[in-house]
Amino acid sequence: MSDWNQDRLLRFLDARGIAYLSAEHAPVATMADSAQLALSLEGLRCKSLAVRGKAANRKFLVVAVPDKAVDLAGLGRELGAGRLSLCPHHELPDLLGVRPGALSPLALVADGPPAKFTLVLDRSVAQAPRLLMHPMASTATVSMSQSDFRRFLQAVDREALVRDIPARR
Repeated sequence: MSDWNQDRLLRFLDARGIAYLSAEHAPVATMADSAQLALSLEGLRCKSLAVRGKAANRKFLVVAVPDKAVDLAGLGRELGAGRLSLCPHHELPDLLGVRPGALSPLALVADGPPAKFTLVLDRSVAQAPRLLMHPMASTATVSMSQSDFRRFLQAVDREALVRDIPARR
């Protein structure tokens, strides 16, 4: 498992002047659990999926709005990755340093080098003024402006592929 955790991530953000607001809460495992939280933080909740493609064993961190049922087959075709499937939950600690329920784009801090994941943001996530994400733990949420999120991506040497992620019908 990665040596990254919530405390180390928040120190990383603080050291780079990346602004965020944070709130602790009961552990959540699903987006449905997250929807039940009474957070005082503002922002768009982010649904994050770690997926892999059959083509060249590519891995993607897909970030969408909570209520979107992502069409993995359609997205895989669009990305040229073949059929996409979810990465097994038991692999998340080794791949991105998080346990199931704690995955968010902030876990990219633990990816690499070399980087294993390509970040794919739904256009609605990329255009939201503020985002709500887990800071490598399912017992906390951070609110971050889009500009500070972009600064985070620069700090971890990442670019996001922005797409209109297809939804299942």
